[in-house]
Amino acid sequence: MADTPRDLAAFELQHDGRRLLVFSWALGAHEGLRGLTPAELEVLALLREGLGDRAICARRGVKRSTLTKQIDRIYKKLGVSSRRELLARL
Repeated sequence: MADTPRDLAAFELQHDGRRLLVFSWALGAHEGLRGLTPAELEVLALLREGLGDRAICARRGVKRSTLTKQIDRIYKKLGVSSRRELLARL
């Protein structure tokens, strides 16, 4: 990835049994995305697909409490206070 700009974050994620390379700008070009972890980016991508908490937990194989903590961290890092606000800003 020598041609990738330094300020562009790229993450390899597992989704539906497939390996995906996700660039931060592909998730909405939001400045704050650079501070998200790969797990938080995966959660954000699934939220953008319109999945609910149960479906996200099932796909990722995590407990609801883990997902809740990750979503709370995403809100804090992006400066939003609700899922609706989060999705509207992306």
